Amino acid sequence: LSLCLRLRHYWSEAVYNSFYELDNKGELQPSTYNEDEDINYNAFTIDANLKWYFAPGSELLLVWKNSIFNENKDIRLNYWNNFDKTISSPQTNSLIVKLLYYVDSTTLPF
Repeated sequence: LSLCLRLRHYWSEAVYNSFYELDNKGELQPSTYNEDEDINYNAFTIDANLKWYFAPGSELLLVWKNSIFNENKDIRLNYWNNFDKTISSPQTNSLIVKLLYYVDSTTLPF
């Protein structure tokens, strides 16, 4: 019997200081575009795998996956405030049950 638990939090920020346009000669020219395109992206996942080897070559596998993806404009957060907002976002959960059973053909009567 084995249990594997993985927790991951990925946090990425993109802060844009200025924008440019590419002219026909392939050179950068200052742009008048000034929209707020800064982004704060988070991905938090949990994977729990329970595996039971109950006979030679046979196993029962139970897998639970939880994932949270969050994207917003609030890039000035410290880690813990950011993590709290991520955890309170909508979640996706899945549960998988898998049974593998090994049948030895040499012991069958036919």
